[in-house]
Amino acid sequence: MRNRNNFIFASLMAAGIAVALGSIAVVAATPAETIKQRQALMKELGGNMKAMYGFTQGQGGETVADIAKRAEVMKGLAAQIPGLFPPGTSRYVAKSSAKPEIWENWAAFEAAANSLADQAGKMAEVAAGGDNAAIATQFEQLGSIGCGGCHSKFREK
Repeated sequence: MRNRNNFIFASLMAAGIAVALGSIAVVAATPAETIKQRQALMKELGGNMKAMYGFTQGQGGETVADIAKRAEVMKGLAAQIPGLFPPGTSRYVAKSSAKPEIWENWAAFEAAANSLADQAGKMAEVAAGGDNAAIATQFEQLGSIGCGGCHSKFREK
């Protein structure tokens, strides 16, 4: 009976590994597909920034709660950025604005993505406080330090 249980356990483990490996194969993308995925993520970041900008200008229907939620979304998206820049996905591979400096100075690139996440987290905290002037100030930091910290060094214009 013990050997049968060990066999069943080993079979289940092997099936689980096969499923996991199959999932990885499905997720794997060509460089062009990866570039499209990261461009979609960047557009989502940009949409959140546009809505926040509208809020700071007194436009749109956003509330401070909406801004806090958008900032949390941005924080989560920022954490995904390094994974969307595998080697072989620079501007020389497909239509992309990614400079080779990303892979030449990977630590600085990761730090820039982390900075975006940090600034978005601060925006969520500030927005939760409800002070419109503080939100506008943090929005400027989010744009210049968060987004600009990466775009100024690692994005071709």
